[in-house]
Amino acid sequence: MLVVIGRCFLGILFLVSGVLKAVDTAGFARNLSEYGFGYADFFAFSIVGIEIVIGLCWLMDINTKLNSHFTLWMTLAFTGVLIYGKMNRGIEDCGCMGDFVEIPFEISIARNIVIMLLSLWLIVQTKYDCGRIVVYKIYLLILLSCLGFGLAGLTTGVELYAKHSIRAGQRVEDTFLAQFREKLSGKRAFAFVFSPSCSHCWNASENVKSIRQYPELGEVIGVISEDTDAVDYIEMIKPNFEIFSVKTDLLKNNVKGVPLLVEFRDGKVAVIHKSGHIPTGAYLKQFSK
Repeated sequence: MLVVIGRCFLGILFLVSGVLKAVDTAGFARNLSEYGFGYADFFAFSIVGIEIVIGLCWLMDINTKLNSHFTLWMTLAFTGVLIYGKMNRGIEDCGCMGDFVEIPFEISIARNIVIMLLSLWLIVQTKYDCGRIVVYKIYLLILLSCLGFGLAGLTTGVELYAKHSIRAGQRVEDTFLAQFREKLSGKRAFAFVFSPSCSHCWNASENVKSIRQYPELGEVIGVISEDTDAVDYIEMIKPNFEIFSVKTDLLKNNVKGVPLLVEFRDGKVAVIHKSGHIPTGAYLKQFSK
């Protein structure tokens, strides 16, 4: 009974994780690129599809022993990447649940430890199943896996889930930041969209402040809603960048989550750094030529 519960828990976890990322594989690829990996689109597509397959195998009870080994080593590898991202890139959110759910670093590590311990326990508790597998399970696995890989492939190039209205390639004047065109139209510039009452924004602010330590990276401005009070934020964080306010409706209609760091190059949106992936000045100088 406990084996069945453990198997179902892992199955649901992997399936939900894979499906949430499959809806926005392009967004997940951007998350991976923050780690400095090449071929982010390929890795994002592969990881999404594999997670869906693993989740289905758990739920349909297809070779639990082998699945346990695969889950253990894959989670161990992901944990290493997660720690690397935190220590070397300052990445807080791994994007493990896509852009729908933001998971703090500590929670991600704890979750991975639980997954690995459960996988080890299932390895001990189960035997290799080399017997006959029910045919309908194989057909169902193939069908659902094809659908998962298909969705991942589709959203690698086309974003079905659009969290923000701003898009890479847009000119400054075509975005909700048009009023700051003069400041954002240089060779390189950054707009930090945040809320003074958001704890994640406070944490990200340190990274944004570090950008100003490198003048060659260009202008940095902060953008908040006109109905927010930034007095405590300014007193505690001591930002080294100018902060401007915009109409509340304008911000709500164009940004669905903060903090958000929009990077402009030659007057066009180049990169959109989302919560948990706000880079430091050192990272931008070294890896974003």
